[in-house]
Amino acid sequence: MFVKWLLDYGFINVDNDTVTFVKNVKKDNGSVSKIQLNIHVDDGLAACNDEAMYKEFIATLSKDFDLIDSGELKWFLGGKVEQDRDKGIVRLSQEQYCNDVLRKFQMSDCTPIDNPYEANLHLTASDSPLLDKRNAEVVRNYQHLIGAYISHST
Repeated sequence: MFVKWLLDYGFINVDNDTVTFVKNVKKDNGSVSKIQLNIHVDDGLAACNDEAMYKEFIATLSKDFDLIDSGELKWFLGGKVEQDRDKGIVRLSQEQYCNDVLRKFQMSDCTPIDNPYEANLHLTASDSPLLDKRNAEVVRNYQHLIGAYISHST
């Protein structure tokens, strides 16, 4: 329903995954107003180079959908966003996410090292317990840790 609304409103889905949408409007003076919308589940991020266009979009969208305007972007999908508009700089940080993962896996006090892997180490199935001998909680925690690592690294 939401994707149809965006398409009807003149947005183009640029990634075919219904995640990123863009709308460009050429103005009478030849300039182009652009709005980009990124959607993740029930969270969205809009960026626009024309404040009037943005306000109109939000007003129109809020007629059909419940919205919460969180103001200037500070956090998105677990990452901290810092903006310096004067310098045109945007900084992204996942420090809080990393600290949360370390706490979750009781590794907050671990000592970081440059390379935790032995060079040229090749693991085989015989390096692990047989499937029926594995501790389900250890396996689940390992899967969650790897998932958190993949999420952080992409």
